[in-house]
Amino acid sequence: MIELKAKGFLPEYVGKINFYLSAVDDLVRHTDDNPTIGMILCKTKDNVTVEYALRDINKPIGVSEYEKIYFSWNIFDVGIDCTRSRDVRFLWN
Repeated sequence: MIELKAKGFLPEYVGKINFYLSAVDDLVRHTDDNPTIGMILCKTKDNVTVEYALRDINKPIGVSEYEKIYFSWNIFDVGIDCTRSRDVRFLWN
């Protein structure tokens, strides 16, 4: 389970994803599956705050920062044959 946050890490994010993981493990996971893994992706994080927030949590939860990357994607640059109606329908629906 991945949770993407548009701002910096807050300790309450751990409690929230812990709740989600418990629900998924109880309602969705099969008996032969491993425990669900949680990942919190934040704009920024402080390692000490993350350490304290995760200290007594017994579920596999990770916290990481992300970086926005801007790019433009032109359908003509990727070699899609836009003369076939199926490809056009796929791209624009």
